Amino acid sequence: IGSLGAIWEAAVGGIVGSPALTAGLVVAPVTDGRLVFLDRATGRRAHEVRLGAAIESSPALGEGLVVLGTDGGEVVALDLVRGREVWRVAVGRMVRSSPLLHAGRVFVGVVDGRAAGAILALEARTGKSLWRRKLGPVFSSPALAGATVVIGSDDGSVHALDSETGALVWSHALGGRVRSTPAMGGDLVFVSDFDGRLVAVRLADGSRAWGRELGQPVYSSVAVSPSLALVGCHDGRLRGLRPQDGEPLFELSTRGPIVSSPLLVAGQGVVASTDGELYVADGEGRLRAQITLARDGVQSTPAVDGDVLFVGSARGLHAVRLLP
Repeated sequence: IGSLGAIWEAAVGGIVGSPALTAGLVVAPVTDGRLVFLDRATGRRAHEVRLGAAIESSPALGEGLVVLGTDGGEVVALDLVRGREVWRVAVGRMVRSSPLLHAGRVFVGVVDGRAAGAILALEARTGKSLWRRKLGPVFSSPALAGATVVIGSDDGSVHALDSETGALVWSHALGGRVRSTPAMGGDLVFVSDFDGRLVAVRLADGSRAWGRELGQPVYSSVAVSPSLALVGCHDGRLRGLRPQDGEPLFELSTRGPIVSSPLLVAGQGVVASTDGELYVADGEGRLRAQITLARDGVQSTPAVDGDVLFVGSARGLHAVRLLP
């Protein structure tokens, strides 16, 4: 990636969650409680659905459905083609976790109160509850590795559970609130916390492979490849580390806290910042490209398909071309 080119902007309202992509549509959650369906090529609105509560969860697509959580404590499934509601289930006080849809099941975290939460599994077709495991408040989104679901919690730990039964496999304590989504890299799970720790935990037994004190709160999730782990920090720096041992490799500064999670695209890091800019860095941390999206800031994590990137901002949704 050598440069970035704006394709279109749709001023649909503030978007914090990550958009989801189909062959022809971008599905984006708006913080005022609307789910908008936009034409991928033009940004024109195909239709929208009002869900009745604010949305900061990202939608999951699969089984012909779009599934997402709301600040009203519900998980809602809609028909992907028409946007018609298929089912709606009250699961807690708030759902900021982004659902994971896999093999006919929906896995999602729940906030039940200041010190209470859970991860649960629902049947994708009906919304029927399959199991529920009590944890601390869960803002983190689940990740799947084989038959194991891994998720963080405000109880200061990352937890691994059996995806079939919800039985706890292991827990690993970091200390600070864990709201990032665990990232899988080989046999390791990479996860960060609000106290500025980045740790790599062995998937097999939850033991720590290494830990690194970054010195700044971390809200974003880790992007990882065999040669590079990327994480954004509250001080506005994108940090690159060696995934085998956490050895620091580089830092790239932006002008605002990084809440959005970075992506690795063709070996390069792509990250949005609350300064409203989108940045591309090479594998050694050198800035390769930059574009202004919205001066009100970006918290959404981009979604990429081929050479086109889609990302939300305080203004709406943006489509950006990744150019050589």
